[in-house]
Amino acid sequence: MARPANVVGTYALPDAFAGLKRVAKSPTSVSRSIADGGLLVYDAQRPTSVYFSYPGVKYQVEVYAPSAQDGRALVLEREITPVR
Repeated sequence: MARPANVVGTYALPDAFAGLKRVAKSPTSVSRSIADGGLLVYDAQRPTSVYFSYPGVKYQVEVYAPSAQDGRALVLEREITPVR
């Protein structure tokens, strides 16, 4: 049987960073600062999808990984970074 794959999606949002900051205030949200002033957020009840964005950009990135730890690690270890 094939192993489930990681998936990365990018969403165009005019206020992506501000939106993530609002979501981070939710009681079930977990957030963490990332490199270059970015913010990573995920819901503790659905930790297999992590979201991140940076100040001044108009997009948010979602990283889905079957393992919640893998998704966070991909972002925190800068394996998934914005295209500039």
